[in-house]
Amino acid sequence: MVQRPVKTSGPLIGSASAGCDDIISTLDASECVDSTALDDESSPQHHAMYWICKHDPAKLDLDDPGFLTRYALAVLFYGTSGRLPADTGVEETDWINHDYWLTGVGYCSWFGITCVDEEGNLELNANGEILQIELSQNILSGSLPPELSALSDAFGFHLDSNFLHGSIPSHFGLLTNLRDLWLSDNKLSGSIPRELGNMEELRELTLGKNDLTGRIPETISQATHLHYFAMAGNHLIGTVPSAIFATLTALKTFHASDNELTGRIPEELYGMTTLSALRLSENELSGTLSEKLGQLIYLERLHLSGNRFNGEIPDTFLGMDLLTECRLGHNDFNGVIPVSLGESLALVELTLEDNALTGNVSDEVCTLTEIGSLEVLTADCYSGVNSIEGTLDPSNIESTRVVEGRGELGRMTSKEKRDNVVCDCCTECF
Repeated sequence: MVQRPVKTSGPLIGSASAGCDDIISTLDASECVDSTALDDESSPQHHAMYWICKHDPAKLDLDDPGFLTRYALAVLFYGTSGRLPADTGVEETDWINHDYWLTGVGYCSWFGITCVDEEGNLELNANGEILQIELSQNILSGSLPPELSALSDAFGFHLDSNFLHGSIPSHFGLLTNLRDLWLSDNKLSGSIPRELGNMEELRELTLGKNDLTGRIPETISQATHLHYFAMAGNHLIGTVPSAIFATLTALKTFHASDNELTGRIPEELYGMTTLSALRLSENELSGTLSEKLGQLIYLERLHLSGNRFNGEIPDTFLGMDLLTECRLGHNDFNGVIPVSLGESLALVELTLEDNALTGNVSDEVCTLTEIGSLEVLTADCYSGVNSIEGTLDPSNIESTRVVEGRGELGRMTSKEKRDNVVCDCCTECF
């Protein structure tokens, strides 16, 4: 049975309460602690201090390395349980799973906490070095406390798919050993802290599906080990910083779709030969695509739809053998569809709708539906205008067609797009 702390009903302590002065002084001295909140009886910091002072069965020494960590985890618990109790009754939490939290056992046994010993072995029932916090999809509701920066040895914070709100603490910049920071699919607001660039070991930063605003900070370029950077589905503005592509040589995925980004694609991006996914759809980006696009030979996903790109699509896809998804629809591209796209034998999805493209769809592209793995093509190889006849099932034609009698790719209205989709599995197309 999971041990639970005893509930109390007395008033919360003040900063001068007997028996807690040394604890308060220790917390006050830490740069990771929001000391101004300690005197606020409604704050999670105050509730955590009260639990440490009066009810924590562990009674760790103040110089124990686990003392500050235990306090920081208590702040996280009280601050994200959906509501603050009038006392220390942890059973009032809204978390789905909170086994052993705020009990006498070592926090290495608390749900979602993984620890290692000095030899790197997993450690249980101890107050040791935290390797990772895994609390994804656990109904955490509240704000992220700056006290989490006390977990300076942690490699991973996995807090995605919850109901966290408020800003991302700038204190997280103190987590210089952190490799994974997963905060996507929450309700976080404010800007992306510049201090995140101080996280020297950061590999994965996921911030998508929040309410973040402001610009992408150039300081992120200081996290030189970063290989996965995702921030789609926010309200970010401004240009894509060129410094990110100039210095992050390990970057493989850059996902910033569904924001309000403007300007051109930085020239430095075309030198990112290790890039496997570039996802910038649904922004307000403009300008032309460089002929250097063909240098991205490891690119698998190119998502640029829903922007204001113009000019011709560069005919430089020869050699991009790994490309599986190429989304270029809903822009202002003109000219013809590049013949070299027909050399992308791994292509599964090619969307070109709602542009100003002219001419026939090339035989090379249409043939991919027969000899390749192309499953989605928003261009019409079925009308018979091309030399390839019947190579694409009409149900795959979603939005762009060859204009009858002229053999040109026409721009279609949103109603035409809906009417031209075959929906076998439902009664309405969305």
